[in-house]
Amino acid sequence: MAGHTLAYFGRSRWRHSTSPLLSKAAQVPADFFGLCVANAPDPACDAYVIARLNELGIRHARLDFTYGDRDAFTERFLDRLLTDRFRVCLHLVQPREEAHAMLRNPEAAERWRTFIGDMLDRYGSRVELIEIGATCNRRKWAGYSPAAFFVAWQIAWEEARGRNLRIAGPNVTDFEPLYNAGWLGEMRRTGVLPSVHTDNLFVERATEPEAFDSCSRILARGPAYPP
Repeated sequence: MAGHTLAYFGRSRWRHSTSPLLSKAAQVPADFFGLCVANAPDPACDAYVIARLNELGIRHARLDFTYGDRDAFTERFLDRLLTDRFRVCLHLVQPREEAHAMLRNPEAAERWRTFIGDMLDRYGSRVELIEIGATCNRRKWAGYSPAAFFVAWQIAWEEARGRNLRIAGPNVTDFEPLYNAGWLGEMRRTGVLPSVHTDNLFVERATEPEAFDSCSRILARGPAYPP
């Protein structure tokens, strides 16, 4: 990762800002926007969230799903979204303690593989996209070291590839080029690139719109290794 990151900053491309203004007219598709959604044990919450999505005219929804969510209210909500023909990005999340144990405990890696395989078999052909990665550059949040996350990513990629399914990732938080360039470069080198590159942006922490925020201007510059 360090080598790919150094190569990225050694190029001049990252130094050139991209204007936040469009150079020509563009049409935003009606289904461009989506929302992250969640529910509660009360089934009435499912109906409430779906009613608000319909009210907004939003058909894309992203849902977090982890080990304890099988046969619980989160899976109930996922089934409801799919029944109502929402286009779901299913974000599969490894528990923090399990992520922390990926390198030292082979059983943790096997549990992750079993979880991924089971979810892909159940929902892989029904959802719009499977996303892997949860703020993988924040060890205190996700529990991953870079090496541990790469193990988790390889497992998920292998399981998806074996089923001819696409996965998205790696969900680097705050679009930090040190990690985006490093991850994508290493994923390209080892042949496990995501089909879609995703990021987790905490835009509410900016004091002005992202494109004009001097602290966040790097966001407009994109990674060195698009898939």
